Amino acid sequence: LPCRERLLLFLEGLVINPYGYVRCAWDSLSLGLVAILAVVVPLELGFDLELGRFTFWFVFDHAVTIFFIVDVILNFFTAVIVEETGKVIRDHRAIAVRYLRGMFLLDVIVARSEE
Repeated sequence: LPCRERLLLFLEGLVINPYGYVRCAWDSLSLGLVAILAVVVPLELGFDLELGRFTFWFVFDHAVTIFFIVDVILNFFTAVIVEETGKVIRDHRAIAVRYLRGMFLLDVIVARSEE
């Protein structure tokens, strides 16, 4: 097979089921992190807390930033379900276009806002 066709076959296997265990666990972790940040960030800003280098919260903050950057990348590999038809889109180009036209900008802002 030509290189392009082999690459496309390889990528087809990398599509994540949006209702699968892995994605549900990832989204649950994401929700938990957002809940923690909803408490911690106002405290940091309201009381002008300085987090020292390599404290728990310093490491946690950077881990959350990495988590949300990985989340942006994973969204390019997560199948999309069209609500009107129930059809599952597994084509990487179509997934990318839908994500870029949808939540991509907001996700990048959220991922970058952690810094």
